[in-house]
Amino acid sequence: MISGHSDRWAAHFITAMLAVAALASVTAAAAPADAPSGVVLQQRGYGWVLTDEKGMSIYVTVRDQQPSKSTCTASCAETWPPVAAPGDAQGHGEWSIVTRDDGSKQWAFEGHPLYRYSNDQSPGDSYGDDLQNAWSLATKFIERPSSVSVSKNVLGYVLVDSNSGATLYYYEEDEPGRSSCDADCVRVWSPHEAPRMANARGDWTIVARGDGIRQWAYKGRPLYRYSGDLTPGEAYGHGGQGGKWQAAILEPLAPLMDWVRVQASDAGLILSDQEGRTLYGRTVSRIRNRALGAAPARSEGNAQDIHDAGPTTACVECPRSYWRPVIASDGAKPSGNWSLVNRDDGRLQWAYKGEPLYTNTRDTWAGALNGVRSGDRSWHALMRSGQQMQGTGN
Repeated sequence: MISGHSDRWAAHFITAMLAVAALASVTAAAAPADAPSGVVLQQRGYGWVLTDEKGMSIYVTVRDQQPSKSTCTASCAETWPPVAAPGDAQGHGEWSIVTRDDGSKQWAFEGHPLYRYSNDQSPGDSYGDDLQNAWSLATKFIERPSSVSVSKNVLGYVLVDSNSGATLYYYEEDEPGRSSCDADCVRVWSPHEAPRMANARGDWTIVARGDGIRQWAYKGRPLYRYSGDLTPGEAYGHGGQGGKWQAAILEPLAPLMDWVRVQASDAGLILSDQEGRTLYGRTVSRIRNRALGAAPARSEGNAQDIHDAGPTTACVECPRSYWRPVIASDGAKPSGNWSLVNRDDGRLQWAYKGEPLYTNTRDTWAGALNGVRSGDRSWHALMRSGQQMQGTGN
């Protein structure tokens, strides 16, 4: 059953995205200087992402808990090749050197070892972003106060409260540097307070409110938290009061293909086809890296035959009739992380971040997630945030 909370969020998402473009124009602080040879910083609305000189994405992982210490070795390093540093390289500024277990050198940024992803196929691909909820694009975020962070949710990259993870908002009725959210308003919309000794800096200023609260403002726009957001990542206030309340979006998520829909479910917003059928990927069928300009890849591991050749050894409880490949229409073109793979029967199948996509026949209502709730853990549903909802089977 789909919760009413998710339905309300989906409705806000669809109507309020019309205002995202106006909120996405942000001037970031100065880029980090003196990037090492072979590393490039690509400017985005929320800061910069690191790539190599060919435009291939660079990543970090939460598994590296000790500063300048890599935990990705052996087979992991084959999938995630370290960004190599010359043997005589010296750290400087935000850049440091990791000495790996085999004695080779690796670049680290802000203490985080840097990696490429072997399954990225073309410049701009970010197939490894959010993979296993452990890997993410190496990013330098915009300058901000300690009480403000940048996070990614279903709307894109947004400003959040550093302590609670709560989404921060703008009020369209506010004038630059002035809050018009009065005593009744603040019962629902809490000003994001600045400490007494905090000082304005760069794009960040402080609004002196009539109630004595010092409130942070970004680009002259006072920031608020919404009382209806109960957990990190929620943004139920977005589009509220006829669109007058907007999440502080620095950059929206990449647009979806025209055949993909955002669908409410009891686990949050997911991606579906036009009929509301949940889209699934299968990690074991991830496509391997191929040279640029190569012909479209084929699905691996007999993933394309799951529905007509019986269960595989990795999915012993997945009856063959349950899974259906998402077939591309004639003339379909890949875009961004959405690609096409060749099937043995000659048809083209949609893939996202290198994983061929499927629907599940047990999903008999829009937003159903039976493909991950009764299947094995090699399957996952596609969330609008870009993260994966893993299967819960054995």
